[in-house]
Amino acid sequence: MYNLANASIILYADDILLLSPSVQSLQQLLSACEAKLRQLDLAMNIKKSVCLRVGPRCHSSCSPIVMSDGQALHWVDNIRYLGVFISCSTKFSCSFDSAKRSFCRSFNAIFGKVCRAASEEVVLHLVKTKCLPILLYALEACPTNRTLERSLEFPFTRILMKIFRTRCKDTVTECSYYFGIQSIADLIKKRKLSFLLKFVSSPNSICQL
Repeated sequence: MYNLANASIILYADDILLLSPSVQSLQQLLSACEAKLRQLDLAMNIKKSVCLRVGPRCHSSCSPIVMSDGQALHWVDNIRYLGVFISCSTKFSCSFDSAKRSFCRSFNAIFGKVCRAASEEVVLHLVKTKCLPILLYALEACPTNRTLERSLEFPFTRILMKIFRTRCKDTVTECSYYFGIQSIADLIKKRKLSFLLKFVSSPNSICQL
């Protein structure tokens, strides 16, 4: 028989994430959190607090979740928690559209400065250290599939075309092999493996379960 644990409140610094199986339970959980925060002379920020539903009935209308002062929290399609955008969906899923835009902006900012003054090796090193971490942020802990990998591979391939001054994918593939550039899918697998090895060896009781 497996041991079970109920993780309903996730805390990181001043960010609080409440998880509940029902709207009624969420209301009770919110009220309990507000009561504890009042004891600590703290208050929730209504402007930064929203609700999101995940499950088969994710798009159904929900009763409002109300704070102690009578203000209702809004139900939204996406929330950002610790830099990760979680989507309203029939199953847990994340959106990486913002990560792709930020990745392209960071590359354009770098490439606009160095342009052709730096060698391909220098530009690729900057991309690996400054840009790729933005694109791959938190992917090791998020659900991924081939569709997502292809979606993330597209902007990466586009900037490689810009660096190597070509529009041919075969040329990009050959150059990537020559410069030792791994695909997005391989990078994700590598990060997931590292994450899982740390996860299973963590002393945290939830991780051990």
